[in-house]
Amino acid sequence: MSVIHVDVAAGRLRFGDLDMACTIGRSGACAAADKREGDGCTPLGNWPIRAVLLRPGKVSATGIALPWRWTHAGDGWSDDPADPAYNRPVRLPRPFSTESLQRSDEAYDVIVILGHNDAPPVPGM
Repeated sequence: MSVIHVDVAAGRLRFGDLDMACTIGRSGACAAADKREGDGCTPLGNWPIRAVLLRPGKVSATGIALPWRWTHAGDGWSDDPADPAYNRPVRLPRPFSTESLQRSDEAYDVIVILGHNDAPPVPGM
C-alpha cells in the first residue's frame, strides 16, 4: 500500500523518495469530523488515493504509478454544497462556486485526489 505523509506543521509532503512543499488550509488542520466547506481547514486522517492530476508543462509524469491525468483549461472542482456535482471534478464555466484546476500560481500543479467525503459526497462536509 502506498502512503503519502503530510507534515502539517512544516507544510511538507513525503511519498517514497519524494519530499516537497504542499499547501495546507489557511486555518491549518482539523479533525475530519469537524471539517466544513469554506472553513479553511485541511482535514486530518487516512484516505485512499483516488488519482493524481498534473499541470502540463509544470511537472513530469515520469515514474507515476498511480492513476493520473493532465489538467486542461476549463477543468474545475465544485466546492459549492448546492451543486449536484459537489466535491467532484467539473467543466468550467459553471453556475456554482468552483475552483479552477489551472491557477496562475503553483498551488494546483500537482493535485492528489483523496477518498475523503466522496462516496458519496456530503454537501458542506
